Order: sequence, then structure tokens, then C-alpha cells
Amino acid sequence: MKLFASVILGVSAIISAALIGNGLTDLRTGDRYVTVKGVAEREVNADLALWPIRFVATGASLSEAQERARSSRDAIMAFLKLQAIDQNAVELQRLDVTDTRANPYQANNGEQKFIISQTLMVRSTDIDRIRQAAQGVSELVDSGVVLSSDYGPPGP
Repeated sequence: MKLFASVILGVSAIISAALIGNGLTDLRTGDRYVTVKGVAEREVNADLALWPIRFVATGASLSEAQERARSSRDAIMAFLKLQAIDQNAVELQRLDVTDTRANPYQANNGEQKFIISQTLMVRSTDIDRIRQAAQGVSELVDSGVVLSSDYGPPGP
């Protein structure tokens, strides 16, 4: 009986040691494997072009700033017409008017200055035409249009 109990105890110890050793081996090698889940990427052609054109006009009076903004807007529309972009594809997205004298943190030297910032959004399904027009945007600057890349509210 003692021999039988000793054999069962011995076999149990061997099985336990094997299971613990196997678990420790899995614990150490578990971090050596990587499972990768990914997303396949491919290039697709766009079917809609969105081109925001933001421009700024300033003036000592509101009417002067408005006249400069109108002149810039007309120059942009003429440029887009030369690029064969339909006027219906252009819409006014944003209009900001800033009176710099209304800013209490700026030194008031008596000169009143207005800043008008406008964004025109060009939407078109003719991607190549918009891309070509965007390449020639320096013509707008040459004609006196002050372009801005700032999409937030204008600062003084």
C-alpha cells in the first residue's frame, strides 16, 4: 500500500512538473510571435475636387476694404473662367470682417484698418482641370490678389 501511494505521488509530481514546465515555456515564447492584421491599400482616383481659395483685402475704411475684396473676387472669377471652370462650381464659403481698432490689445495709433477675408470654394468633378488651375495660381498673385493659407478667423 505504501508502495502504491508512493508511485501515485511520484507520477503526480512528474505530471505536475511537466505541466508547469510546459506552461513556463509557453509563457517565455508567447511574446516571440506577432499576429498581424492589416488593411490593403491601393490608389483610387478622386471623383470630386474641393479647392478652397482664401483671399484677404485691407483698407483704412470699410468701403475701401470692400472695394479691394470685390476687385480680388472679380480677378479670381476671371482667372477661373480662363481655366474653363464654370461659375456655378464656385460658392462663397466664408466671409470675415475685422476692425483692428476693436482689438483692445493692439496699440491704437488712430489708424482704423479693416481686414476682409473671404473663402471661395471650387467644387468640380473635373479633377484634372482643377489640378491644372491650382498650378497656375501664381497668376492671381501677379494680378494683385492677396492669397492666404489661414483657415481660421483673421487676426489683426
